[in-house]
Parts: sequence; structure tokens; C-alpha cells
Amino acid sequence: MKKLLAIGVPILIASIFPISAMATESSEWKHHSTPITSPVEVDLEGTYSFSGGFSCPEVTAKATLNPGSTGTINSFVLTNTSKCTVIGGLAALGCTALTAHTPTELPWVIHNTKTDVTITNTVMHNTIKGGGLCASGISLTLTGNLTATPFKTNGTPSANTIETFKLDGTLKSSTGTNVTIDGDLTITPEGTYSL
Repeated sequence: MKKLLAIGVPILIASIFPISAMATESSEWKHHSTPITSPVEVDLEGTYSFSGGFSCPEVTAKATLNPGSTGTINSFVLTNTSKCTVIGGLAALGCTALTAHTPTELPWVIHNTKTDVTITNTVMHNTIKGGGLCASGISLTLTGNLTATPFKTNGTPSANTIETFKLDGTLKSSTGTNVTIDGDLTITPEGTYSL
């Protein structure tokens, strides 16, 4: 009877909890397919916009990738707000220029999920000015989480060789509405890091 229990219990456990489910692979930042063992600084640059608000062709960011699956966004800068275009609902109000963009609560924490990167608790303060209802300026704060999905520059999804990230998500605005964020951020150095 003891022999039957010794054989039967492990079989029962294996049938209830398959080995593949018991041995899950963790997310790790990798450099040339090898897990990193010390923090790594990377630069990001590209575009950033939000629906109904503005579109900016130049954004730069600095990130730290920590051993394991976490890291931080240390800076997120619209390098030249005069090149940003006011669009959608803000343009309809008479707004013509984004005059200030200030990210706060930095660093923002990032998490490697093996398929994408979540950026948590982002906070960005914006000032938009112009004519009409926008003559005295509008202050707009955006808060929430974003997702950065890795791609190759040819548009092929790739968590194994990251060249660029597609930035997206829905943030809450200080007016109570939700806005959709969109952007592309190229990582430097390209093609050497993976999830």
C-alpha cells in the first residue's frame, strides 16, 4: 500500500499541476541574450502624441534596466515643444501651441513582462495656449500607465531583438476624460537588448 501511495501521489500532483505550469520562466532584461547582472542605462528617442491634444515629433527619454525584470524611466522630455502640433478638441477650442510639458513623479517604474514593458504611474503636466477659449491657457495633467511593445524598425514585433518600442495606453486627464497615448521610441543601442 505504501508503494502505491508513493507512486500514486506524485502522478496525481503532476496531473493536477502540469510541470510546465509549475516551472514558469521569469522575465529578465537581456543583453545579447544573456541576463544583465548590473544596471544598464539606455537612451530612447522618437515621437509622442495624445488623441485630441497634441502631436510631438521629438521626445527623448533615459531609462535604467535593472537585473531581473524591473527598471525606471528617469527622464521623458519633449525636446522642442514649438515643433508640437495642437490637434483635435484642443485645436477646436482655439489652442495653437503646447508651451510647457513637465513630467513629474520620476522615476517611473517599468516592468518587463516578457512580451512588453509596462510603465506605471506616469504623471505629465501640460500647458497649452492660443486664442478663443484657450486665450488664457489650459493646464492639463495626464496620469496613468503606459505600455511599450518591442519591435524591429521594419515593424516586426520582436521581444528578442529590441530596436524600437511602440508606446500606447489610456491616461486620465485632469478634465476627467480619458486620452489615448501613441508614440514610437527607438532604443540606443539598437538590437542589443531583449525581454
